[in-house]
Amino acid sequence: MYLGSRLKELLAKKHMSQRDLMEQMGWKQPNSVTNFMNNNPTAESLDKVASVLGVSVSYFFDEGERGAKGYFCGNVDNHNSFNCSEGVDKALALLEQSIKDKIESSQREARLSERVIAELEARIACLEAQLAKKK
Repeated sequence: MYLGSRLKELLAKKHMSQRDLMEQMGWKQPNSVTNFMNNNPTAESLDKVASVLGVSVSYFFDEGERGAKGYFCGNVDNHNSFNCSEGVDKALALLEQSIKDKIESSQREARLSERVIAELEARIACLEAQLAKKK
């Protein structure tokens, strides 16, 4: 079963406010964090909040008889959640896509860093040449 109250506990442990989380998540609505705690969030929101706070998605679920799978199977009325037949597959697909996106983002950042480093090295070499001429 989904336990939104665990978010409040986790924020307290990490010395974060709801506003801090809201800003890190990019949420604009002032009641977004409260809605996350009191309603059944989407798998995508769960994944992102878990990632931002450094916990697994399962942190937000009772590890009893249903667990996270029960969440996805039990919320067929919420259009943002999943029905039982496709819930686990969709959750896994979302997590896989999220991981792929993070890898691609990291690779882009690495390429950008390499270009910046090369540019800085070129500037340093130019400055060193200018200093050598002045001596």
